[in-house]
Amino acid sequence: MFYFNKDKSYYEDLLFYEISKRIYYFGKHFIKPQERNSRDYYLLKLLIKSLYFMIANLFYKNGANQNVILCSAYFNLNNEIKKIGYDVKKPCWNFPTGDVFLKNYANLIGLILFKHKLSESCLSDILNNDFFELIDDISIKLEKYLMQSSIKGLIVSYDLPFFENLSIKLLKKINKPSIIFLHGLPSVYSILNDNLSDYLFVWGEEIKKNFLNSGFKKEKIFVVGHPLYKNYILKKIKFDMSNVLVLSGCNSGAQLRDKIRYQERGYSIRYIYSIEEILKKRGIKRARLRLHPSEKPLWYKEFMDNSFYTIDTLPLSHSIRESSIVIGPASTVFLESVIGGVNYLVYAPNVDAISSPDFPLVPPFDGSDKRIPIAINEQDLISILKNKEIVDNTVLNDYIEPNFDISILKKIIK
Repeated sequence: MFYFNKDKSYYEDLLFYEISKRIYYFGKHFIKPQERNSRDYYLLKLLIKSLYFMIANLFYKNGANQNVILCSAYFNLNNEIKKIGYDVKKPCWNFPTGDVFLKNYANLIGLILFKHKLSESCLSDILNNDFFELIDDISIKLEKYLMQSSIKGLIVSYDLPFFENLSIKLLKKINKPSIIFLHGLPSVYSILNDNLSDYLFVWGEEIKKNFLNSGFKKEKIFVVGHPLYKNYILKKIKFDMSNVLVLSGCNSGAQLRDKIRYQERGYSIRYIYSIEEILKKRGIKRARLRLHPSEKPLWYKEFMDNSFYTIDTLPLSHSIRESSIVIGPASTVFLESVIGGVNYLVYAPNVDAISSPDFPLVPPFDGSDKRIPIAINEQDLISILKNKEIVDNTVLNDYIEPNFDISILKKIIK
């Protein structure tokens, strides 16, 4: 009998992300593919990080603040939460900066070994009753950790990974709130994605509208803005081809819950060659290529035209400042580019010689918003460049609320 008295599907749901990674997060195009052979090296790194964690734990003292929010969300959200009176800590599974795990080294070592097995074992080793019992054991310890009176709630960036998924389930069990703080523009809107938590914080009204149209409950979603882009000023955008930045059409290393989408890495190469051919016809002789953080530059260099493309490695904000125009897929970088006053042309081919990954285009990239130049084939992109089309920067107001405000936390987490 398992601790949660659940059938196998309960554990499979907890392990969905890990199962998916083992199947799809592989290949030399990824920086850290799942089939890497450095298993012992991974454990060594984990132990070194944990040693730091344990030393820090020696000097940890329980503060007087009894309003602790565990937060692993991106951006500088932690600082913003502190401004409204909460103490903020990383969850215990975030080595090496996570909150202390009951100040119990046995629990800490157990967590280290569990994370190693969870991340590095083959599929058959995590889909069996022995590993399910390990999940039960870590669940009991994690529930005790979350039951501390000082911990009031949890904020995460997504609900797919194992510990985020499990913690949200445990918090529901002990009646404490959980929140997903949106980490990027969704590639898919579905009731099956980003819906485990009690609440969902999004950046703008149109994003909320898209979630509502996919079946989310209105009372679950709050528009709070973006901590990195509060009080932004709309900048004039012009058409300028003097310094072109191309974003790669990368593959995802894991699946979402709503549907299995088949992808192949050849698309990534065909994508950049398609853009190169079009740019050359416009007289462009060089362009910078920016990869997704998960992608391996050396792999691209083996296939790309190195006389045309140069790999861009600048911080994203700096990279955008250096660019006169960005051409890339439907991406959150679209918003960052427009905020920086740089034109962004969406290239999402789904016909002709290039077939896109099996992801449907969603607002604002599905053609429903005429303020955004979108090319779904090579001829579209040629036409957009010929006509010197630019993004209407007013689209930002719909997708990022200018006034960042998370005071709603005071009503949710007490």
